[in-house]
Order: sequence, then structure tokens, then C-alpha cells
Amino acid sequence: MDLSQAEVDAFMEAEKVVPDRPMIWAQATPREATWNGPLEVGGVGVGNLFLRANLAVDRHWTFKVLYHGTDVYRLDVRPPPVRHSNPRFRPV
Repeated sequence: MDLSQAEVDAFMEAEKVVPDRPMIWAQATPREATWNGPLEVGGVGVGNLFLRANLAVDRHWTFKVLYHGTDVYRLDVRPPPVRHSNPRFRPV
């Protein structure tokens, strides 16, 4: 789904809630654990909060906010030194 910058801005400014439930991590591989939970705005499920941790490397994890299945915010933490650039087609 293509989102406009206005839609992304409105979503990012809205108060978001992760419903209260146990945080159970899935371990797909011995090196990686993930958690994916619903994200609500005004009591309506509109997205997800996704967390990933590389268990083999200290300080190596990803935090993503998805809105209608589209990444709208992402934070990748890697041990130094690190190089990173954002895709050109993503909204600012």
C-alpha cells in the first residue's frame, strides 16, 4: 500500500498503544529472536510494532513501526563501526 507523506505524518503524530498482553519472543534461528505485536490508534488496529534482536552480537537489534503493512519508522542498532543509508523512495 502506498502511503502519502500526510498519512504517515498523521499516524506518527497520533497516540499509539500496544494492547496489554504477554510479550512472547519467537526464536526462528539460534541467532535471531523477534516479536511482532499489534499497534492501535484510538482503539483500532492499524499497524504493528516489530522488534528483532541478533542474539549472537551485542547491541544488534531492529525496531520498526508499520502502518497498514508499510514501514514508516525504523531504527537499526549495530555495534560500531557501521555504515547505513535510507532507501531513496521512502518518505522523509
